[in-house]
Amino acid sequence: MSSVQGNAELAAGSVDVKIVPPVDWRIHAKQYTDRQLAVIDSTGALQKQLKELPINALNDAEFLANQAQQDVILVTSDQLTDTSSAAAALVGQAEGGASVLIFAQPRCQRALRIAQVVRKPAPAYQFLDHHPLVDVFSHEQWQDIINDAKDGRPALDLSPDDPVTSLIQFMPIDPHDGAERIAALLAVQAVGKGRIVYCPLPLSQFGTDAGADLFLDSALNYLLSKPEVTPAPSQKREEPAPSPVPTIHLLGTP
Repeated sequence: MSSVQGNAELAAGSVDVKIVPPVDWRIHAKQYTDRQLAVIDSTGALQKQLKELPINALNDAEFLANQAQQDVILVTSDQLTDTSSAAAALVGQAEGGASVLIFAQPRCQRALRIAQVVRKPAPAYQFLDHHPLVDVFSHEQWQDIINDAKDGRPALDLSPDDPVTSLIQFMPIDPHDGAERIAALLAVQAVGKGRIVYCPLPLSQFGTDAGADLFLDSALNYLLSKPEVTPAPSQKREEPAPSPVPTIHLLGTP
């Protein structure tokens, strides 16, 4: 198992050190030239990290209510409370077409419209592979990130009927129980013309944590893509397996 630490990826039981190259944020500067990008971060750390990008910097989430329609909104850790009026403004921006990425909000019992629950670290998790936000790290690296919190990790408390796509989640207690609630650690929800990405994981130490920078690098690309529909898990149907193609043998041949 391996873990991302600073600018190096250390493999357990090995002295090999893999240097992670710094993200070139100038590439995103070109992508966002004609886009409206809002950053909500009272510390100013993310604004400093993305200084190459055209940013609408907001030190207080409350100011969002007075802003024009944005294309992408980044909300760093610990910027919201349950009594904040910014939650309604964020949902309104998503309904208007914005892609909103919300990092961990420890002072909130709800992540906008979704309740949060604290779950203790687990030996294994479920991943929706081949998604650009999941493929940033290996399963082992994700597990290291999640289990870094010994006292528990906030997760989204979802029912099978919630129209949210869970990208990383705790294993269900009973996989055969269709009513089992879903504790999601990374999820996407389609809202109106836009979407909201929930990331209650510790991936917002930008500039000092190479893992956080790699995740943000992938997220800045993903958030400009067309929002996908997020049906409730209970409404998803597994595609039937293709019928086997019959083997035709010519008469007289083996």
